[in-house]
Amino acid sequence: MSPLRLLLCAFPFCLGWVAWWAAHEATAARTRRGGDLIAMLPGPLPELNPFLPSSPTEKELVDLIYEPLLKIDSSGQLAPALASHWEWSQQITLWFPSTEIATQAAEHLRSLDADRWIALTLDKVIPESNQLTLRFSSPTGSGPDETLNELASFEPLTITFLRLHLKEQARSYHDHFMANAVEHQQIRRAWFDRSDQITELVVCGSPGNVIEELRQYYLSKPDLLPDIQVLDKVTALREPVLHFRITPDRLWPDQTPVTAIDVTSTVSHVLRHRVPIASLDALNAIHSIETPAPDELRVIYRRFQGAAITAWTHLPILPGTWLEAHSAETNPGFPPGTGPFRPTLRNENTLILDAAPTARVRIGRIRLQAGASARATHAAFATGGIDLFWPPNDRLPALKKEPSLILHASPPKGRLLVIWNLRTPVLKDLRIRQALALGTDRPLLIDELLHGAGSLHDGIFQPNIWFSKPPPPLKYDPHQASTILDSAGWLKDATTGFRKKPGSTLAIELLTTAGNPQRERLARLLADQWRALGFTVNITALPWSDLLQHHLLPRRYDAAIIGLDFDPSWDQLPFWHSTHATNPEALNFSCLSDTDTDLLLETLATEFDPASVSKHAIPLDAHIAQLHPFLPLFTDQQIVAIRRAALPPGTTDGLSLAEWALQPAAPSTPDTSPPSIQMRLPDEALTPPPARSNAKP
Repeated sequence: MSPLRLLLCAFPFCLGWVAWWAAHEATAARTRRGGDLIAMLPGPLPELNPFLPSSPTEKELVDLIYEPLLKIDSSGQLAPALASHWEWSQQITLWFPSTEIATQAAEHLRSLDADRWIALTLDKVIPESNQLTLRFSSPTGSGPDETLNELASFEPLTITFLRLHLKEQARSYHDHFMANAVEHQQIRRAWFDRSDQITELVVCGSPGNVIEELRQYYLSKPDLLPDIQVLDKVTALREPVLHFRITPDRLWPDQTPVTAIDVTSTVSHVLRHRVPIASLDALNAIHSIETPAPDELRVIYRRFQGAAITAWTHLPILPGTWLEAHSAETNPGFPPGTGPFRPTLRNENTLILDAAPTARVRIGRIRLQAGASARATHAAFATGGIDLFWPPNDRLPALKKEPSLILHASPPKGRLLVIWNLRTPVLKDLRIRQALALGTDRPLLIDELLHGAGSLHDGIFQPNIWFSKPPPPLKYDPHQASTILDSAGWLKDATTGFRKKPGSTLAIELLTTAGNPQRERLARLLADQWRALGFTVNITALPWSDLLQHHLLPRRYDAAIIGLDFDPSWDQLPFWHSTHATNPEALNFSCLSDTDTDLLLETLATEFDPASVSKHAIPLDAHIAQLHPFLPLFTDQQIVAIRRAALPPGTTDGLSLAEWALQPAAPSTPDTSPPSIQMRLPDEALTPPPARSNAKP
């Protein structure tokens, strides 16, 4: 036998031996430690970026290490994390012609009796120079309006909102203007949008001089294309305030307490570096954060948006001292966290998370191995070397037949949908959109593309959250779809099978993302189903940046496949409100413009009580479902394969990695298992176990 043939014959044996050895070592290590959880990742070890986890699995791991102020718990409810208490209130600021008048206005309010203060929900009156700040215990209600009526006779100064739009980032120009402007004291607030190209100014008193100074300042900078607009005039500046109290005795690994300064440092870090987290827009709406005590925060917002509270479920809090010490480092390692697990080892192929000393968890250590080949993973699982792994979707049909494991689906991270442009000649007809929805076999798409690792969800809100009760999924009914198209006047050509009207054909262009094989295949499957209904469908694959900048934002398209991550926010106004239908910077890509939808969206956006959200969210969800501005396709689900025998007692349906690790520690029981058989290679001498000693310390 030639050396080459010998090598080729030996290769499968060597690969199998390596897998067996890895499994043996993992099993032996687990036996020595006890209570460990060993997992084979679907790819390389994660970076564990606390702000930007790249996959649902990495998000689970990040959540074990880092904590936000609030969280969405396993039942879908808003729950405490680092914050033990939170509540909304309201702050109103007025300015008067003089300090004396502001003082008189304050004294007038203080002269009201206690019952009147309670009726007004008024908590504090704070005069400072010619400014008067009023604090109310509720963000809503009639109390603030009644209080302003009490102060009307003192003639507070008018407040004007100005918007300045530049071609470049505006912050540095604003700072330079404020340092040199004669009327700079009239500008009491300055807010910047996410891109820093738009500045909103709050001007106290007559704005004429400020506007003229702004025009003169930017007259010498025509390349910035400055655009100054007067937005609104009011008598008082109203700002909602979110108050947090940090849970007592929460400590960092170095035993220093978690404080309000850590929160402000984290927010500053994210905003300064424009970290693209899901809650960045809500954080950008913060005017200021006050820290009246080490364990208290007052977050003052510039917009009344009750759903802003959910942004704090996205923001892992990091220690302020660590952020300051590592602000200039590109790869500073793992930041400290307050979660129940801490990373203690990372090398090329292994990541170990150990339970924090005070954590009450079932698992003491999580050992994560970098993804191996399908054969090595299967061998490690078969020999007991790993407890769970994340199989590729094409392996799921075979794994479903394995009696030794359970397949568990993680909650969906996002979804795929087809967004319709409701201003196109064809798709502006509701009947056409209804027919396309009825004529799309979505379960078939899940089977064809995901091998069953997906689910249907027709609502606009995140599934399995306390206020989300979506309408039932629309069923596949091509016969009804054909009936609707016939009634709309689109009849099938007997020769071609395509539907026509005199002078036109039923045609749409479907845009998808180029370079993404799954999206391109999805487009072909959809086109085949719609062609069966009689549509002429043209598919165009474009790079995502091109699709977004040149088609979605300017609303130049018929239909497009897009993916959206789920968000616990209940504010859906940016996606469906008519004021965002034509704004090239807004997200209402469908161009939906409907008065009833607008009213429902506005009511929901200003709801501050989480317990009351569902009474607004459910009707909105049902109403938008009737309008069909988009076609929901399916959600993504990451499937984990779990050794059935390794699950905690009483578990039948599987657990996610986080659920498994965070279960309360089981009561200790004596180890009555027989001694494990020591495994060895054929040429390795058997090493006797060490002798037991009865000696006591």
